[in-house]
Amino acid sequence: MSAQVDEATVRQFIEIIAAHARQVINGAGPPGVLQLSRLNPLDERLVPSRFTLDDVESMVRTAVGDALAGHNVYIEGRTVRADLRGAQRGGLEDTAWVWGLVVDCDADKGKAGNVTVRPSIVVETSPGNFHLWYLFTRAIPADQAKVIGDAIRASAGADQDTGVITQCYRVAGTPNFPSAAKQARGRITVEATRITEQTGRLWDPDELLKAFSTTSMAAAPTGAPACCSPSCSRVSARAASARPAMPAARGCSNP
Repeated sequence: MSAQVDEATVRQFIEIIAAHARQVINGAGPPGVLQLSRLNPLDERLVPSRFTLDDVESMVRTAVGDALAGHNVYIEGRTVRADLRGAQRGGLEDTAWVWGLVVDCDADKGKAGNVTVRPSIVVETSPGNFHLWYLFTRAIPADQAKVIGDAIRASAGADQDTGVITQCYRVAGTPNFPSAAKQARGRITVEATRITEQTGRLWDPDELLKAFSTTSMAAAPTGAPACCSPSCSRVSARAASARPAMPAARGCSNP
């Protein structure tokens, strides 16, 4: 198995994430650190690396190096306390700030979802599978973010990894190496990952909670097509047009 690492996309994605985290955490308190994690596709052991928010070069170098070595590479929508050490990524209580949440649209499992709330960034993780990133206008504490994440997961109809604060999600531009379980069911192709849309939309946390709560109450009719693709996500642009802007732990999202 082999796949190209798109270093330009890796850099673009990490720059977006790091810049956004710096912007919304700025002055709110101790910023914490960002975590990248690598996972050998034949192993279940995540190995985290931690970085200050301005250390983009080290993050890019680590992500590219890990991907070239055949690892899946992930990042989180939060920072963790700066003194976190060891091989554990940290639980909810180790979260410093949450600055975004993600919907995991996993069509492979029949959980593509039916999302009509416009995301900030769309990452294609393999053909037909997407991570929809919702970036906040301000950083918020873990307990507040958990309420929003739970509402998103209940509404989206996507994979169970949706809206989980401690979850990590693929770094765009790094290959998607199939796990042993996927290989066992015949998926042996290494897939590229890419940014398919960057809308520039930032979400006030309270507004995002309301958007997904409203969507949940007005669920799509039975048999309605799943909606997690970049083109499908645009249908909510009018409904989500409020403010223009711009951007123990579980395993990592692996569609």
